[in-house]
Amino acid sequence: MKAVVIYYSKTGFTEKYAKWLAGELDCPCLSLDKGKKTDLSAYDVILYGSGFRSGTVKNRDWFRKKVLPLGKKNIIFVTGATAPQSPLIQKSLKQNFTDAELEKIKFFYMHSGLNYEKMGPGDRMMIKAFRHIRKRRAQEKQEGPRAAALSGKSFDFSDPSYVEPVLEYIRGITE
Repeated sequence: MKAVVIYYSKTGFTEKYAKWLAGELDCPCLSLDKGKKTDLSAYDVILYGSGFRSGTVKNRDWFRKKVLPLGKKNIIFVTGATAPQSPLIQKSLKQNFTDAELEKIKFFYMHSGLNYEKMGPGDRMMIKAFRHIRKRRAQEKQEGPRAAALSGKSFDFSDPSYVEPVLEYIRGITE
């Protein structure tokens, strides 16, 4: 089994998970810019990682046009600050692709965080507006991760254990 991990990372969380996966799989780990220049037909399993902001898989059009037609084992892993148990994750993922495309892709969500220092001004403004709305809705004192998100401070929930389901899936399709 020959695999490759390709990722698009704006604030570093997706890159971190991509490197963890590639290390475990002993395969190349390429930024999207390098991945676009690589002959992907040489690989059996193609993993693509992206941040998951506002329910959108970044660069999904590239994935649709360049990866899906190859007929390989396709995995998309997305990273985000939303709690992993949120039902919105699966609902949003399904809105990114057609039913026919969904049959060709296995999805995984990996909890990450927010890195305000690496965000662009537009992203920071969007988070600030979101925080303002959430604070207005809050009925009681916020604690834990939710409080961190509402505080406007960076936080990181990345954990190598989130790559285990991906590795188990790959072992299952390649044995």
